[in-house]
Amino acid sequence: MLKTRLITAFILIPLVLLALFQSSPLVWRLIVLAVTMIAAWEWTALASWVGVKKWAFVALIGAAFPVLLSAWQIDLVKAIVATCTIGFWMLLVPVWLAKKAKLKHSPVMLITGFFTLLPFSLGLVFWREIVWQASVGAYLLLLMITVVAIADTSAYFAGRRFGKHKLAPAISPGKTIEGAIGAFVGVSILMLGIANLPAIAALNISIVTFIVIALIATPLSIMGDLYESWLKRCAGIKDSSQLLPGHGGVLDRLDALMPVISVSIMCLELYRSW
Repeated sequence: MLKTRLITAFILIPLVLLALFQSSPLVWRLIVLAVTMIAAWEWTALASWVGVKKWAFVALIGAAFPVLLSAWQIDLVKAIVATCTIGFWMLLVPVWLAKKAKLKHSPVMLITGFFTLLPFSLGLVFWREIVWQASVGAYLLLLMITVVAIADTSAYFAGRRFGKHKLAPAISPGKTIEGAIGAFVGVSILMLGIANLPAIAALNISIVTFIVIALIATPLSIMGDLYESWLKRCAGIKDSSQLLPGHGGVLDRLDALMPVISVSIMCLELYRSW
């Protein structure tokens, strides 16, 4: 299993970096659309949809993505989507997990599917296209991907070494409070370490801001992981799909990244609108 995971990672990582730094804006949007539609297809397994419902949802997500991109210049659309997305991840999902609600009804899974997938796909596009004192959008996106990866890795090793107190045993028995603390430490060290890199220094972001980012991004990434774990547990499946050998599906790889990208870009878009 470990060998399979490593082989898949060695193939995927160069492809992701190539797409992130070398593809044109149009090609990047098409890549994001393809990934979003694959994630939508996997979402139907979490919702236990088959047949017409399954493919209708995939088609709906695929159609909604370009429509939202086109409508994003409308302030009202931006305000509604941004506010609902932040509320979804910061209020609804924590309550959902705390109460361990098994919300498998089609309308609920339809709405949550939209707010799980579409703001994330918009974030992948908007973060990459940001020009902030320098063309650093791709670096910003890579930074957030790295933050989530470090949080996940730090939590894993800290949990294995020090883990004694379960974080959410009914949702994900392997996660511990000590692992979550390890994630905070790992991300904080990363932020301090990269603050002086040229691409990051160009942003003129203070060390305090970097630490605040770490303190916000880390719990969001943990929550995203728990969120998908709970949905899979409710659906009675182990992985969202078997598309990525050794890793499960696209949702399994992106679950922790989704709330970080979604909330951060929506906060930034609201800030820029004021």
